[in-house]
Amino acid sequence: MEERVRILSTAELPAQLDMIDQPILDRLLTRRQEAALTRRLVLLAAFASLGGGIFASAAMPEPAIAASSLSPLVPDSPLACCAPMGPRG
Repeated sequence: MEERVRILSTAELPAQLDMIDQPILDRLLTRRQEAALTRRLVLLAAFASLGGGIFASAAMPEPAIAASSLSPLVPDSPLACCAPMGPRG
């Protein structure tokens, strides 16, 4: 068995195998590079969003106030829909 493995390891590979394998390996390399670039871009977007949030919180020091309802059909309180059902729901 070891002799057969030795013979196979010393045998020349056909050039056609390189023609078949090389485009696949090139696409795999491109895909890995794109995945790494995508991870970097997502990280950059996360930091930009975090920085924007910090800047916005520093630029507007007054507390946020909930806006009134735009529809006359919706009550102002989010719990108003449960009020007719009683305290236990």
